[in-house]
Amino acid sequence: MQSVSTEKYTYYQYAKEQALPVYIRLRIAEFDPEIAGFLQIMNFTELGEKESELAQQNIASNQLAKVMTIDEATPMVAAQIRSNFDNDKYGKESIVQKPGYNVYRYKNMAMIVLSLASNEWLMGTFPEFGHTEREFESRVVINRFLTWALAPMGIIGLWGRKTKQGIILGRMADVKGEVIYIDYRNQNIFTMSEVHKLRKSEIFIKLDPLNKLGPVKMRFEDAQAFLAIHSAYFGANGMPMATRQALATLAKNIMCYKFALNDVAKELS
Repeated sequence: MQSVSTEKYTYYQYAKEQALPVYIRLRIAEFDPEIAGFLQIMNFTELGEKESELAQQNIASNQLAKVMTIDEATPMVAAQIRSNFDNDKYGKESIVQKPGYNVYRYKNMAMIVLSLASNEWLMGTFPEFGHTEREFESRVVINRFLTWALAPMGIIGLWGRKTKQGIILGRMADVKGEVIYIDYRNQNIFTMSEVHKLRKSEIFIKLDPLNKLGPVKMRFEDAQAFLAIHSAYFGANGMPMATRQALATLAKNIMCYKFALNDVAKELS
């Protein structure tokens, strides 16, 4: 068996059937065996040797392509991931702007160094990344990466779940770290493990405990604010203008409704 230091990277592509140029690469031996299944659940497909070579060519030539290299954290990086910082009072996640790049951290889980001007990003984490017991944290970190990588393509990530009645948006913890990605230009909805066509009848749902009268349509301004609040985009300077415009397009073209909790309780259980 090859040592970890010489083992080749394994490449994974997000939503491969849609040919999106978004990749993850890692040395499998560095991590818990469950990571392969976790990535599959997150809609990543393992690439063969020839496909990996094509991916590398795509990353080098396609301005929209993004690849995140996931490595086991070095002692120095591990110390930073575990350290206590002043902004911890706002939660386990933080993002700090540095000259030319940003540093994202999920405390005790991972750190990502990224620049929107670069095709290649770096992530340091621990061997248990992707394990069932750390699934929530792992899911959040990967969804942050996807939200950044897909935003330049006009694909918007929102904390939520797709149900028979519509797309229910909620807080990150309430939806267990799940993100719905909407590609309005190509009329696609990306959920965990699946891609659906965006139907004309699709709606966004806000669960409102005060609403007792059945579904109530939201005004455009309220709908736009509702979508912005549930955006999975996390930036040191907030959301880019292009992302705000894309959210406005969604609010204009996909209706938002307030539902009573008991109207969708069965689908949330």
